[in-house]
Amino acid sequence: APETSHGEPMTHPGEEFVYVLEGEVIVSLEDMEYHVKAGETMHYPSTFTHHWRNPLKTETRLISMTSNTIF
Repeated sequence: APETSHGEPMTHPGEEFVYVLEGEVIVSLEDMEYHVKAGETMHYPSTFTHHWRNPLKTETRLISMTSNTIF
């Protein structure tokens, strides 16, 4: 949704992959912020503290995939 955040900053086992279909999402990863725009992707270990937010006044649509490796 416009100008909203996705949960609280978190960590968990595994990896995350984000592909932005429309709009933009800001991914906070540890102490850095990455602006991921339509057509762009981001991949990172989900053991890093992370959080997402939509800075726009319009909807952002994305595909998110999370893996959790358990041995």
